[in-house]
Amino acid sequence: MNRIISLFHFFKKKPDSTISVFDLTKLKWYFENNGTSGTYQVLTEQTCIDLDFDKFFLRINGTSSCVGQQYLYDRLRRIPHKSEMEECDEIIQYLKNNTELAARCRKHLSGLANDDAYYICSLFHDNHPVLSPIIAQIIRILQFMPLLFTAIFIVSPKAILFLFIVGFFITNMVFHYRNKHVLFVYLYSIP
Repeated sequence: MNRIISLFHFFKKKPDSTISVFDLTKLKWYFENNGTSGTYQVLTEQTCIDLDFDKFFLRINGTSSCVGQQYLYDRLRRIPHKSEMEECDEIIQYLKNNTELAARCRKHLSGLANDDAYYICSLFHDNHPVLSPIIAQIIRILQFMPLLFTAIFIVSPKAILFLFIVGFFITNMVFHYRNKHVLFVYLYSIP
């Protein structure tokens, strides 16, 4: 009877987690982009609304990293096959028996506690831009052209060479800022 009373009090108290609604959106990224193949069953959005799943998640969340939160959310919404659950149980039991290893894992995972770690899943799930071989070759050539024309300008100072230097710098800046716009998506996930 005491266990039932303590369980009732556990679900009645306010959650300790400070995750905001915006962070819940980030938490769902991994789940939304992870494939459903190899799973036994997936909780639908309507089922989660009916169960007030987000509040339940906030209450039971005991993870210390953003990646851990995303993975826990995914594990709760995506019910795996029995064999995968047994494998996970073996890993959990192994970590319970090896507390030193578990502490080292926690220490390494603490580096993923900042909000930028939510973006890591975009590295694995999003379609990434690929440069064509021709554009890649042009970029390799263009990056050295200002240096080449600067060296030639020092040896033979002619006004026309200065215009080439300025032209190549402007061209490189256009390529740089265009590429920077494409790579900005990955700015938070890489560190």
